[in-house]
Amino acid sequence: MPAFHEVLMPVRISYGASFGPEFFTKIGRTDGGFEQRIPVWANARMKGDVAKNIHTSAEYLTVLHFFSNRLGRAYGFRVMNPLHFRVADQNLGTGDGVEVDFQLRLEYTDPLFTGFRDIKKIADTSFNTATVLELFSSGFVAPVVKEDGTPNGAVTVDINTGVATFPVAPAGAVVIEADFDFHEAMRFDIDYLPASLDEFESLNLQSIPLTGLLIA
Repeated sequence: MPAFHEVLMPVRISYGASFGPEFFTKIGRTDGGFEQRIPVWANARMKGDVAKNIHTSAEYLTVLHFFSNRLGRAYGFRVMNPLHFRVADQNLGTGDGVEVDFQLRLEYTDPLFTGFRDIKKIADTSFNTATVLELFSSGFVAPVVKEDGTPNGAVTVDINTGVATFPVAPAGAVVIEADFDFHEAMRFDIDYLPASLDEFESLNLQSIPLTGLLIA
């Protein structure tokens, strides 16, 4: 069995949860109090906690079933981050007349730097469509890959790897861009899922942490 299940965590659970990027930095301090900071990860990994949005027994059972089928921390899965799941006009590089495969990615830009993060899990309507449409009236944006701003309908996008493949290599200096919705690749960061009811029969869940995965 693969270490990643191509299944989307129910959006009713991930909607309202907390998500954010995490880096890993080693910090050494001298006797004089100065620091040396060494970034260990080239890109951030997403972290999240979905306990906040679970209020009813039905919602708990939804998470319980999903958690049990992932065997706790054993298997990864897709998660929709409602704060950041759609990009438009994302630059993927330029053609050279040879390369036909382009990895979908996110670009992070500020006045000093431009960084990229590869996106491997692309959204489409095969994942919990009705639930997603209920929460996001616009539905999903199907991947569109463009050459110098013109959509190329012959390009195929592998939703499990995020690779866009052209039937013919784009010519040199042609700018490749894409519009797409995406999921985060994550797993549970616990093997134990405790819950309780208080005296008012309110569901009590302290934390259900998720951690991001790097997909080769």
